[in-house]
Amino acid sequence: MAITTVTEATKVKLSAARDSALKSIDPKINDNAFLNFLALVKTKDEKDEGKVKLFPRKKYIKDLAHLFQHEKLLLIPKSRQMTISWLAVAYCVWRAYTRPNQLILWQSKNFDDAAAMVFDRDDPQVARCSFVCWHLPEYIFDRPKPSQGNLLWNNGSIVKAIKQGADVIRSRAASVIISDEMGFQEEAANAYMAAKPAITGGGQFIGISSANAGFFWDLVEDVA
Repeated sequence: MAITTVTEATKVKLSAARDSALKSIDPKINDNAFLNFLALVKTKDEKDEGKVKLFPRKKYIKDLAHLFQHEKLLLIPKSRQMTISWLAVAYCVWRAYTRPNQLILWQSKNFDDAAAMVFDRDDPQVARCSFVCWHLPEYIFDRPKPSQGNLLWNNGSIVKAIKQGADVIRSRAASVIISDEMGFQEEAANAYMAAKPAITGGGQFIGISSANAGFFWDLVEDVA
């Protein structure tokens, strides 16, 4: 008769759960892989005493999750408290975990703003990307190596904070470019034009912004 200790049984159970979770978030086999990943994601609600919460399962979040996974060019006009920035952060983390050698650029008006979304001040609880990573189940996900404005995964994928403008985008073949508050970046047009070869070559560009007249809104109306 085989004898299995509690520890061995627990390891087997965790291994099976890990395999099941990884299959559910694999974009090669699951059309809703990113949405399934969101079920594992936790956020912090700064307006509610910084409480840690599961990602909200609102209808528009489900629809946007599908677009994030499948659209090469995505422009999202937003209002406050819609959790769109958290959705974009979670998408960056999901891409890095599920695809090797991804260069994922998070672009903000200045580097400090971008680093505050990726990794900042030697504390993974501060920036949103690192917060998501450090609150995922450890039995499923390895944690990336952090440095100021960067998160590097063992599979070669990286999420990198950059300031506005075309220089970094033009010099790198990015897999994904997230332009955060694009409507408030004076150099948004130059950055977008620099990103077009990457989009044509199979990359992805996601622009997000609250209301502000300028290039972003002109681009939204033109694409629409």
